[in-house]
Amino acid sequence: PSVREGLGVAAIEALLSGVPLICADNRGTREFAINGENALVVDAMDADGYAGAIRELYNDRQKLGDMAANARKSAAPFVKSETAKVMETVYGRAGA
Repeated sequence: PSVREGLGVAAIEALLSGVPLICADNRGTREFAINGENALVVDAMDADGYAGAIRELYNDRQKLGDMAANARKSAAPFVKSETAKVMETVYGRAGA
């Protein structure tokens, strides 16, 4: 849990591994964490919220499985081949 986050590479790696996130609502995680789909997003300062999210996924194996399947799909835009395409476009525009 962090109050501020850049691009959370460890979190994206977890998603690519099929691990749903329990994470803070901050600028960085908003790029990839979708509450209820691939993550349970809570306030960074809410310890009870984190505990509740852990219990929720522990007790609801169906939800855990659904979110794990969504995790892999949601991280696809962040793999190297996809980010390379974006950067080629960015640098192509800059050189034009």
